[in-house]
Amino acid sequence: MNSSYVLFDTEYTSWEGSLEFDWSRAGEYKEIVQIAGIKILDFDTFSGSVLFNRYILPSKNPILSSYFQELTGISQDFLERHAISLTLAVHEFHKFCQGSKVFSWGDDFSIIKNNLNLQNVSNPLQASNFQDLKSVYSSNGFAVEGVSSAESSAIFEESSFFEPGKKHDALSDALSIAASLNKLSKIIGSNAMIKLLSEQ
Repeated sequence: MNSSYVLFDTEYTSWEGSLEFDWSRAGEYKEIVQIAGIKILDFDTFSGSVLFNRYILPSKNPILSSYFQELTGISQDFLERHAISLTLAVHEFHKFCQGSKVFSWGDDFSIIKNNLNLQNVSNPLQASNFQDLKSVYSSNGFAVEGVSSAESSAIFEESSFFEPGKKHDALSDALSIAASLNKLSKIIGSNAMIKLLSEQ
């Protein structure tokens, strides 16, 4: 069984109506602006957990829409002061994930892959290490349809070790995913939960 698990989330460029049109309008791309995660060794206490959080300046649309800035709280000024390149961010994320099973709420691996393809950059990440936790939950009878990563901890009524913060912040959303697993471990037991994750 894996000794550590990474739960991660991404925030990517969006405009009013992007979700409804699935980013199909001219000039719209799902360019990653933030990638963040938590590496967990112990789902009961979160002892020894490590956080990862990087900001990336988009190449196609480097000027963030006002819609995105309001949604995420990431301002243009903040991004320009703190952003690094996509290549560096993904390589640092790859290093962060090494030796771990990696989960996101939905197929965020494809978001990373498509961003790298958009910039013609090779992908250091192994697809086999990445799993969609939402699919894991649904295949085991948990109702997750229409639930976002920010809401993932709310699918279980158990109290969690902690509660996430702002929605549409990749780190907070990753922590929401972690909180959902903390709740699940209380319901089915940590050994059963880890077995469930390890078998994916």
